[in-house]
Amino acid sequence: IAEPPPIQLFYSTSAQSVCVTQTVLLNCNAIGGTSPYTFLWSGGGVGNGVVSTENTVGTHVYTLLAIDANTCTASATLAVQVLSNPTVWASPVYICPFETGTFTANGASNYTWMPGGFTGSTCAVNPTVTTIYTLTGEFSGCLGAATTTLNIKPLPIASISMTNSVCEMQNILLTAAGGTAYIWSGPANFQSNLSNPGIAQIQLNQSGVYQVTVTGVNGCTASVASSLNVIALPFITASGSTVCSTQSLLLSSTSSLPGSQFVWTGPLNFYYNGAAVNWPNANANNSGAYTVCITSPQGCSVNAVVQASIVNQPSVTLNTNAPLCENSPLQLTANSVPGTTYIWSGPNGFNSSGPYQTINAISLNAQGVYQLQSNYGPCTFVQTHNVLVYPLPQIQIISNQPVCEQHLLQLTATSTA
Repeated sequence: IAEPPPIQLFYSTSAQSVCVTQTVLLNCNAIGGTSPYTFLWSGGGVGNGVVSTENTVGTHVYTLLAIDANTCTASATLAVQVLSNPTVWASPVYICPFETGTFTANGASNYTWMPGGFTGSTCAVNPTVTTIYTLTGEFSGCLGAATTTLNIKPLPIASISMTNSVCEMQNILLTAAGGTAYIWSGPANFQSNLSNPGIAQIQLNQSGVYQVTVTGVNGCTASVASSLNVIALPFITASGSTVCSTQSLLLSSTSSLPGSQFVWTGPLNFYYNGAAVNWPNANANNSGAYTVCITSPQGCSVNAVVQASIVNQPSVTLNTNAPLCENSPLQLTANSVPGTTYIWSGPNGFNSSGPYQTINAISLNAQGVYQLQSNYGPCTFVQTHNVLVYPLPQIQIISNQPVCEQHLLQLTATSTA
C-alpha cells in the first residue's frame, strides 16, 4: 500500500488590507493527500471563496484547516489588516442671501462634495436656500462621510419713512427701522449713518431718491429707497410806507408764482387778505411791523416783514390882524409845533418861512390871499387867508379966506374915504 503525498495548501485574500465593515474574500485550494478536501476557516467559514466582514480595526488572522478524504489534515494562517474609515467633518457655514459660502473639509485627504460633485478640501457655493451638503473623504482607500449645512440667514426687514414732498428751506426728518446699523445716501452727496437723520433748510438740489441700507443683527443687509420732491418757494417782494394820518396807508407785495395767496397781519390785530393794502383811516397807533405771508399754489409759504409809519397831522392855525389900514403893520402868525416847517407866500412876491411874520407899513397892493404851508414829516397842510387893506382917507380943507377982521371965517373939510 502506497502512502499518499502530504497535503499542500494554496491560499490568498482579495486584499492585504481592507476598511472596517468592508468584505474580504478568502480563497484556498490544495494538492496532495486524497481528494476531495474539506476547508474549514476560523470564524465558521467553510469552503473556498469565503466572504468575511470585520467591524473591528486591527490585524485579523484567519486559520485554514484542510481535511482530505482520509481525514488527513493540513493548516495555514493568513493575516488581513482592517483599517479604520476616516472621520471627516466640515463646520456649517452661515451666509446672507446672494453671498458665497465656503466649506473647509477636515479628517481625510481627498474629498467630494454633493450636491454639485465638487472636489477639494474647500468648496465655495452660493445657493439661494439653506442646503445640506454631503462630504465624502478618502484616506488610504477608506472612505468617511458627513453632512454639513450652508444656512441662508434672513434679511432684515428694512423700512423707510419720509415725506414725499416738501417746500424749499423746510426741515425734514428721514426715518429708518429694521436693523442695528444704517447707511443713508441721497442727492447732493447726502450721507449719514444715523437711523433718523435730519436735513435743515432743504434746498432744491436735494430733490431725488434717498436710500438707506439696513444691517440686521445677523450681519445681513437690505436696502430700501424713497423719492423726495423739493418744491421751490415763490420769489417775493414787499414794501411798507410812511404816510400822514390824512393819507392812505399803502402796503404792497408780489409773488413770482401766479395764483399765490397773500395774508397781512400787524399791530392791533390787523388782518387782511390780498396783495396790496390801501387803508384810508390808519392813525399813529397803527404804526409798526407788518408781516405778509405769501403762499404759492403748491402750498409753500414765505414771510416778509415791512415797516409802516403813520404820522398824525399836527394842528396848525393861521391868524392875522387883518383887516387893517394902509401903512399899518400886518401880522401873520401860526402856532408853533416842534418839527414843523412853515412856508409863507402872498401878493407882491411875498415869501418867507417861520411861524411868525410881520409886514411893516402894508401897502394897498399887498392886500390879497396869503398862504401858509406847514410841513411835518409826510404831512403837508395848506391854509389861506384873504387880507383886506383899507386905504388912508384924502382930506381937503377949503376956506373963504382971505376975510376982513371981525368977519366970519368959514372952513370946510372934504374926504375921499
